[in-house]
Amino acid sequence: MRNYPEDGRFPQVAGMRFLWDPYRPINSRVISVEVYDAVSNTWNPISLTARYKVVTNNFVRQGGDFYTMFRDQAINPYDFGPSLDEAVIEYLGQFSPVTPTLEGRIIYTRRSAIVPRFNLLPANGTSTTVLTVTLRDTILSPLGGVSVMVLTNKGTVSPASGTTIASGSSAGQLVVTLTAPLDAGPATIFAVGGSQVVSTVVNFFQDASTVNFSPSVITQTGVSGGVAQSGSIITYTITVTNAGPGNANNVLLIGTVPSGTQYVSGSASGGFGPNSLLSQQFSQQSLSSLSSSSSVVTWQGSVPAGGSHTMSYAVRVTALGGVITATSRILLDNTEVYTNTISSLVQAYQGFLPIVRR
Repeated sequence: MRNYPEDGRFPQVAGMRFLWDPYRPINSRVISVEVYDAVSNTWNPISLTARYKVVTNNFVRQGGDFYTMFRDQAINPYDFGPSLDEAVIEYLGQFSPVTPTLEGRIIYTRRSAIVPRFNLLPANGTSTTVLTVTLRDTILSPLGGVSVMVLTNKGTVSPASGTTIASGSSAGQLVVTLTAPLDAGPATIFAVGGSQVVSTVVNFFQDASTVNFSPSVITQTGVSGGVAQSGSIITYTITVTNAGPGNANNVLLIGTVPSGTQYVSGSASGGFGPNSLLSQQFSQQSLSSLSSSSSVVTWQGSVPAGGSHTMSYAVRVTALGGVITATSRILLDNTEVYTNTISSLVQAYQGFLPIVRR
């Protein structure tokens, strides 16, 4: 049971039965064990001081599947019985026809728990999942008629409190509904009742269904007729609007400083930076992880549902001719959702000297 269900180290038994919980820590998963008494035709709790005769195969007897207690602690072991196939043939010959039935030898149960119908939900403020809270006591009997308070750090739970079902097949249960928030991320749900605290985690995600970006094409000022003068100032502006319904977290705006220009200044407005709800991050840096060899201007933060963010930056044209190209990119949770470019011809600065006749 140590690595259940990954491997086959799980005992199949006869003449005994046990209750177990795979969600308990290793070495405490078996909750109770009973041994059958053929004389009285009763099941009795296993005794830690009594001696029991055990019949098994040679593999387990020699400590296979980590059952080393049969190898190291067996008393008066007898290792000369028939092979397993011979024993089966003899049994079938003596007791045919065989009519197997379910005897409840292995009983699986769970401790107190919260089980959500869905563990992953869109962060759209409307999606819901049903949470079933089940409370059991130390011997796993349902705790019916117990007052329970249900709390969460993300989203809303309704009802926030209630009483577990008193009797029947659903005894010990309380069913509540969790409504998704507008922000993505994990939510921890707690149920407190009957001197117990149980918890589970539900994750909320953002994608095209929760964040509807409407980015404007990158615009530029300081350019006339698609032509920029050498030495002039060009201002690039990138605006993104989030139509919702969810809030857009971990948004990254990137604007390149074109080759043939020099960064002058920048500004950002409208969104929320990651460090504070009232601050923006604005920087000029080289982002090798984004496969950009150009210098870039970036802003990273959040854009709430129904909100927008604008990033502007100015560059001075240093090229004496050719074409300069600026690229804007928008990433959401490290996934690119938008890209656009804009180009301008560069015309060398032309000056005129007056001609004075004498």
